[in-house]
Amino acid sequence: MTDKKIKVFISMPFTGKTFEALTKEREDLHTLAAQHNLELPEQFIGYQFEEDFKTKDYDPSFILAKDKKWIKESDIIVADFSAPSLGTACEITIAKELYDKEVIGIVPDVEKRKHTWLRFYCDHFASSYEEAFILINDQYAGYNHPEHVDKRQYDSIAVEYQLVEATPMQKYVYDPNASAEVEKYAKGGVVGVFHSASGHRARIAKEAGAAQVIGIDTSFRQISLAREIELRKKQGIEYLILNAYSKDFNHEFPEKYLGKLDLVLGFFLVDHAQTKIELTLLAQNIYASLKAGGTFVAMIEPAGVSLPTDPKYGVALEPADDVRGDGAQRKVAIYQNMKDGEDRPVLHFFNFEWERETIQKAFQDAGFSSAEFSAPLIAGGDAEKLGKDYWAAYHANPFETLFTCKK
Repeated sequence: MTDKKIKVFISMPFTGKTFEALTKEREDLHTLAAQHNLELPEQFIGYQFEEDFKTKDYDPSFILAKDKKWIKESDIIVADFSAPSLGTACEITIAKELYDKEVIGIVPDVEKRKHTWLRFYCDHFASSYEEAFILINDQYAGYNHPEHVDKRQYDSIAVEYQLVEATPMQKYVYDPNASAEVEKYAKGGVVGVFHSASGHRARIAKEAGAAQVIGIDTSFRQISLAREIELRKKQGIEYLILNAYSKDFNHEFPEKYLGKLDLVLGFFLVDHAQTKIELTLLAQNIYASLKAGGTFVAMIEPAGVSLPTDPKYGVALEPADDVRGDGAQRKVAIYQNMKDGEDRPVLHFFNFEWERETIQKAFQDAGFSSAEFSAPLIAGGDAEKLGKDYWAAYHANPFETLFTCKK
């Protein structure tokens, strides 16, 4: 396993500080980061000589021009708001709006953390750099990904993503399990389909007997496709663009559904949590959306699966790099069987692997009374006719698991 260090960009106030003070402050930050096995790209030391610093304006436009590159290449942003700074405000706006980065705000005054702007742009708060660095190592396991994965990664492949619906895994594993869970927990009830994409699983839920279905996804394009399909084939399904990993989810989730769902289906929802913080928020948000006695059922691809998996099932997990374990990035490739008999990749995206114990703890800590894993069904159509030989590779390395929680 490669020991990659998480890259942390420090956005901090420069105004009013002497060259000597800033240089010492940056050197101390590098020493502290090294103690926590973190890497800081350096945006100050060496970029400006002392004479230039003292005789010329060190203005925000200069800072932003050179720091955009570092922001883009970093994994996490630590923004120091212990003193007012226009540069820091600009930098975290760029980090969030352009690059969708995780931001930890250093705000020692707990009351100031309630400020709307800070809550909007900061994913978490700390009182010091030491606390922020400890938080990164504790909650952002595996966040040193080879490329940052934007929550909007599906916008550019929304149409092509529907190819998943034609795969053997969809036909013989995903669909029959989704139907079975609706029939078991929510026949005649209200179902929320989180990570609903273009609505395929939401339509399955409706056809399985749910009286009311709401589908949510972070992808604008995916939800647009779902709404277009709903217009052509009306089933009364409501689709919303919402982020289930956000601390603001319960403020944005429709009040008529909050705490009213009989069942939340979250197939591969857990696998798209990029950090322990997101996993924790996800569990809390799902808990709040369910009624008392409600159920959350996820299809997950937990850590420990041997990679790569067999592509003949249409969905194959492949390593993004040689880092494995909690929070490690993983490539999901969609394959089609061509006329020449070859299985060829036609699409890929990324998700993240989590240890079963980590997932279980997050949901139990959120308040769920039970959190259990089980093997999914292989059923539907001619699944059995395909024979034991066809499914041998899957049974030898089962890469899908059901995760069920009761509120």
